[in-house]
Amino acid sequence: MRPVDKGTNTAVFQEYAQAKGDLLDRLGAYCSYCERPCDPAVEHIVPKTKYPGRLLDWLNFLLACVNCNGIKTDKDTLAERYLFPDEANTAHAFLYGQDGRVRSNPDLPPDDLLAAQRTLELVGLDRVPRPNGRRSDLRWQWRDEAWRIAEISRDQLARNPSEELRQQITFTAKKTGFFSVWMTIFSADADMKRRFLVTFPGTRRACFDDDGCCRPTIMI
Repeated sequence: MRPVDKGTNTAVFQEYAQAKGDLLDRLGAYCSYCERPCDPAVEHIVPKTKYPGRLLDWLNFLLACVNCNGIKTDKDTLAERYLFPDEANTAHAFLYGQDGRVRSNPDLPPDDLLAAQRTLELVGLDRVPRPNGRRSDLRWQWRDEAWRIAEISRDQLARNPSEELRQQITFTAKKTGFFSVWMTIFSADADMKRRFLVTFPGTRRACFDDDGCCRPTIMI
């Protein structure tokens, strides 16, 4: 889960949907949870139904796709501890696999590990296809496809380490989305990781070392 910094905003919103443009400018058109490219909605970290005083609070806004937003619904996120991408170093909290799965990082301290697992369940990032054939949630499949594209790109770069190809891969990553997948596949390429950190708008670069490696802190 890409850690993001949406900054401060002194605008006075009459309705929360008015914040969408500023959020898109600062974070890009990606879901703040599953990282897929989409036309996201303004999402309330703390549910507006239970905390109406946070309805127009910029600090309470993220962007979410229809799946993550629909699964999260109005769960009381103040009742238990979660790891949100605008607060915690979520890049260290979760691991991405070739099977399209997202898992909690087992190296986390026990309290952080529990919070990470709660977060996965909160927006359903731990979900996999069900045998009923409905496939109403394709996020796992899109992650898997992004993984394959990133692998092909990495192998091409190994054969042709040109600046032109590096720029092309960076553009492909931005269009494909799934920042964490690209950072995982290119884990041994410090230059490409630095490019991804810059290319995906709003990425909280303080969560990463100079070589693009994730800092092993949760930071909340």
